[in-house]
Amino acid sequence: MKDTDKNKVTLALANSFLQQATLQQTLQIVQEKALERAKEEVEGMEDAQIEEVLTNIRAQEIAQELRESGGGPGEEEATSETSEETTDETSEETTDETSEETTTTTA
Repeated sequence: MKDTDKNKVTLALANSFLQQATLQQTLQIVQEKALERAKEEVEGMEDAQIEEVLTNIRAQEIAQELRESGGGPGEEEATSETSEETTDETSEETTDETSEETTTTTA
């Protein structure tokens, strides 16, 4: 049998499997392939590259922790811009709203 015929049958079966697969099964397939590719990438990396990626991951974790605790620099900038552009009364309302949002997010 010709290779082209085998390829056609293989593709037809693969398409049939995908049509019958649920969304969850499809996502699982994609995740498995992504994980395989990521493992191959890591195996090809030098230690310095791995350390750089780990540093970036830790920086993202710290930034997330700061956002969750309400201590991020982005919030300070937004608050100072708001207070400069508005009256004291409006600024206090904005600060109260921000505090409520932070509390809601944390809880």
